[in-house]
Amino acid sequence: MLFFDRWRGYRARFDRRLRALLGRERIVRDVSLHEVDDEYLHIDYVFPAGRRILLVDLIDYRGHVFGAETLRQWTVLDRGRRRVFDNPLMAAHNKREALRNLLGEAPLYESYLVFPDETTFGRDLPDNVICASCFFQKLESARADGSGPDGALPWDELAKKIEDNRLL
Repeated sequence: MLFFDRWRGYRARFDRRLRALLGRERIVRDVSLHEVDDEYLHIDYVFPAGRRILLVDLIDYRGHVFGAETLRQWTVLDRGRRRVFDNPLMAAHNKREALRNLLGEAPLYESYLVFPDETTFGRDLPDNVICASCFFQKLESARADGSGPDGALPWDELAKKIEDNRLL
């Protein structure tokens, strides 16, 4: 129960901050896309950022995370406990490709794996693995230099496609 409450709190804080920055209508939440062999991919958030579409998955591991693109599993050390979890970059790649198959090649797609601010990272993690406050700083600076959320994508059309293909 404690994990669920903590997760719900992390997600709610992230959600409020994202809606304050972008507006509710520019965000599609909790997207499930059909992959292959009756498998489904879940994406926490999809929204436009300039000429790009961002996919964001929240990962609620606190502590020190060790991982790399080539490792099958990552490790988190938190208060003397060690946990191992599957490399989330592989799933992020599959989600990006599934969305590209649905929406087409035209926009650029970027995916981010966003951890709570209490998380620290080892070396060799790619730029799209980031803590929440760093993610928002990146979004805000992109908005300030003109490449942010107010871009030229036909977002209403793309969001409708996503909604029409959402699994209930």
